[in-house]
Amino acid sequence: IPLLILPTQGIDYELDRPSNLERLNDDNKNDLIEILKKCDGIVMPGGSKWYEYDEFISKYVVDNDIPVLGICAGMQLLSKTLNNNRVDGIDNTVLNDTIINHNQPKVEYVHSVKIKEDTYMHDIVKSSEINVNSRHKYHVPNELSFLSSANSLDGLIEAIEYRDNKFTIGVQWHPERMCFSERREDTLDGRYIFEHFVNMCK
Repeated sequence: IPLLILPTQGIDYELDRPSNLERLNDDNKNDLIEILKKCDGIVMPGGSKWYEYDEFISKYVVDNDIPVLGICAGMQLLSKTLNNNRVDGIDNTVLNDTIINHNQPKVEYVHSVKIKEDTYMHDIVKSSEINVNSRHKYHVPNELSFLSSANSLDGLIEAIEYRDNKFTIGVQWHPERMCFSERREDTLDGRYIFEHFVNMCK
């Protein structure tokens, strides 16, 4: 049963800057915890910014080993939770005379990523290289408390996992936009990632 976790504060996503809001109080946090206790798993979706309540949820699910899948900005939020780091902006890179543009929201496949062996991600996708879509302006800058399980050809981290938990995974691409009506042999069906995530939640 999908459950939308809304902020316990009044937030206008389009207008309110995270730094201008009042901090979460104990009642706000307890309300969020009561919702999180009902959840078998959490999907942290993409977006253009996040708020304190997003960070609180991210830390809670990691600390309590609740399965979590972070997508795009959700992966960057997981990185901040695990490393307390900032995300860096991206400059388009040129590799072998080819420009790798990581922010092409209307293009189905933008670039390939290399999947490292002996990682959860490799177990899920059953491949060492897949083609992905790409629509991000920022990236995770380093690997400390997590393992980077996939990289683009220009070296950016494209997937992370936290090996101390049963399923704490982030991907920089959008698998929800890679779900096809028929299984295709030429690329990964994004449903594989969601199916594995749901099985871990069960």
